[in-house]
Amino acid sequence: IFSWLHYWVLILMMRCVLRTKADWRRLFVVALTAAILVTGYGFLQYGGVQNLGPLKIYESGAGRLQGTIANPGFLAAYLLFNLTLALLLTFDATAKTGQRIFGGLALAWLAIAFSLSGVRGAFLGLVVGLVFFGFGYLFWHLRNSLGRKIGLGLLIAFLLIVSLLFVFRRSASIAQNSIWGRVFNISLSDPTVQSRLVSWRG
Repeated sequence: IFSWLHYWVLILMMRCVLRTKADWRRLFVVALTAAILVTGYGFLQYGGVQNLGPLKIYESGAGRLQGTIANPGFLAAYLLFNLTLALLLTFDATAKTGQRIFGGLALAWLAIAFSLSGVRGAFLGLVVGLVFFGFGYLFWHLRNSLGRKIGLGLLIAFLLIVSLLFVFRRSASIAQNSIWGRVFNISLSDPTVQSRLVSWRG
């Protein structure tokens, strides 16, 4: 409760300080820049780099992307938030062209980092979030019927690809992949899932 109160105060402060959409966009750019730096460190870890000049890279070669947060689960949750900011910036028609391009590049960069974190819960959250975002963008934002049809086709294709990957998750090409094999290995009998269910019941 104490933490939630702090978040509420932070929201009130941001509402008072950030009065225009341009202010919010600048905040998004700063937040995404920080996320890129955090994941950049993670890519060095993932690549097994031990040192970068005078900078020592901790947790190098850990297998999953951890970043400066040093925890794949926390990193995935952090990236989930920043992926949302990148989506909003990229598809904001009123934003400057440079900001939208930066948002698109950040979206691609952070999506790769997110996938390398290999966190199943965050991945499920991302899929559900993208579906809701996609339908919302199609039916509340797009006015062009052709654009809606193309967008709906892309959304259906995305769902179909994810579904096929899940159905064939036990195939060698997916199961033996260190990242996707873990992401799509979703089962209620999994010890991690069982521990989460016990925690929620408590």
